[in-house]
Amino acid sequence: MPNRSPHDISARRIAIIDLIAANPLPVEEIVGQLRPKAGKRTVYEDLEWLLETFPEHLKRESAGKAHGNHRVTYRWVGHSPYLLDKPINWLTEEELISLVAARGFLRDATPDQATNTTVATHGLLAGAIARLIDRAGVQDAADLLARHVVTVSRFGAAPCLAEDLAVCLAATAVGECLQFDYENLQGKRRRIHAIPQRCVIIKGEWYVIAWAGGLRNFRLSRMAAVTRTKDSPEGAPAHIPTHEVDALLETGFYATGSTKPKDRTRIQLGIAPQAWPHIRDRRWGENQAIEEEPKGLPEGWRRLSFTTTGLAECQHWVLAMGANARAEKPKALVEWVCEQAQAMVAGCQA
Repeated sequence: MPNRSPHDISARRIAIIDLIAANPLPVEEIVGQLRPKAGKRTVYEDLEWLLETFPEHLKRESAGKAHGNHRVTYRWVGHSPYLLDKPINWLTEEELISLVAARGFLRDATPDQATNTTVATHGLLAGAIARLIDRAGVQDAADLLARHVVTVSRFGAAPCLAEDLAVCLAATAVGECLQFDYENLQGKRRRIHAIPQRCVIIKGEWYVIAWAGGLRNFRLSRMAAVTRTKDSPEGAPAHIPTHEVDALLETGFYATGSTKPKDRTRIQLGIAPQAWPHIRDRRWGENQAIEEEPKGLPEGWRRLSFTTTGLAECQHWVLAMGANARAEKPKALVEWVCEQAQAMVAGCQA
């Protein structure tokens, strides 16, 4: 009997999973439909290995009797795993530290809601990395590192479900689509069918950039009933260029951005010395420019200019700097800041 390479074995097992994911099948039908062909004993051995390795996914079920014999079918529940051709025999220190850091980065903010022990300790996605560390046989080495070497502060961040994040990440990674309920700022909900392009963290919160009639940025904390689907939304383009997604992030302000040329706005601000340490060495928009000794501003002030498509969020950022920032352009920004300042003064006087 010829020796089979690990690649052949993995490919055959994935082929078996694909067959029984579509319909529950007995061994005889699996053998008959499997390509390339394999013997009944080999298929039995593969099924036993899959049962032992993935007990939560592979279900062995009774299907009554056929020709006087008890009939057993096999059914796969969930998505297919990635079977490796080569075992992981070693990790560098940098690789192990990266895994521990990723586990901390993805740790759920509300693990007490989980029922599984690993999930309860780490969260859904961090728990997956914890299982990978354990399966690789480097748990003891990982324990020697600081367990909380990386922690993400959730201060002021709206909570989201780790399960929803996992679904969004998976769909984005494998090129599937998403369906979810989305609540806007007015509290209205509607069902969205979208093609996810990228998952992004902005100010400590997860967002999904997706095509839904156009490229949009969806806040994960406002998404509910998130599911994966292979069906594309109506009118979806055959291809969404990466540079369009990049442009949405490049010209946006925090989470607010647009790909429409009409939404591009040139911002011009005067920045006081007290606020400058919080402004310098950062990128706020396209074609950013800084005047060190600008005319028309007090001594020590600087002038900051940049282009953004996120004026709605930018104006709140300007207002938050109070008297340490002066809005100069565009006119809409100047008028909005003045209106807010006047309303605040009126509130204080009242």
